[in-house]
Amino acid sequence: MLKFYTQYGRFPRGRAEFPDEVVDYVAKQTKTSASSLGLYDWSGRTIERHRGEIRDHLGFRDCSVADANRRDEVEMTALCLRILQASLVMVNVLMLQDVLADPEWSALLTPVDRRGLTLLFWLHVRPYGEVRLDLSARLSIGTLGSFSGA
Repeated sequence: MLKFYTQYGRFPRGRAEFPDEVVDYVAKQTKTSASSLGLYDWSGRTIERHRGEIRDHLGFRDCSVADANRRDEVEMTALCLRILQASLVMVNVLMLQDVLADPEWSALLTPVDRRGLTLLFWLHVRPYGEVRLDLSARLSIGTLGSFSGA
């Protein structure tokens, strides 16, 4: 059942879900007959205990009412992450607008460079995942865009 759970992400519903080769192999390893493994109770307390042991071994636990009530917390966390990412992009835009307000710097960017700025801002944003910020490292702008000197 452990291998089945790790492969399919669920527990088997009965003996029919196991290939005969697997049943024969397990019977050989446990020194029992394959037919005796068919007597396993798929609906009793024993299987519940075995499922619990497998979940414990893998570090999972049953979903409880308290977990169901945390759904709004999870959604709020995802929303906050998205707002944080968009805010960081906005800060980058404001800083660049400040730099490009100087005509000397603004003249350095071609239309292609300006279109590439959006990619530069959103390159490190993962809308449905983690944000990796390394504030000790600088962006290598030379590899991201084609800035031409005047």
